Amino acid sequence: MSFSDGSAENKGSSLIVSRVFGAIASTVIGYALYQSAIVATAADWSEFYGLVQTDRSYLAFCIDPILFALFQPFLLMRVKNELQPIDYIPLFGLIHWLFTVEPVSTSD
Repeated sequence: MSFSDGSAENKGSSLIVSRVFGAIASTVIGYALYQSAIVATAADWSEFYGLVQTDRSYLAFCIDPILFALFQPFLLMRVKNELQPIDYIPLFGLIHWLFTVEPVSTSD
């Protein structure tokens, strides 16, 4: 049994899921950027820096975007023919791809 039976209904629902996931991710990232840039105070940042030094989960929050920046272009190259400059920016390249993904056409 094949998961991609090529029906138009599956392609349409796949595009909808892709767009909804992209919209949710955009909202979460936008809110996080707003909180980090506008709402966070210098005391919040110094507390975060202290937690990064003492707690491994906070350290992972700092290292993961760096690793994602390194691996995201390789992952996107598997589903795209040509990379664009935005594809090298962690998460933004992925969200861009979610909004621009085209339906896969099968010639069965």
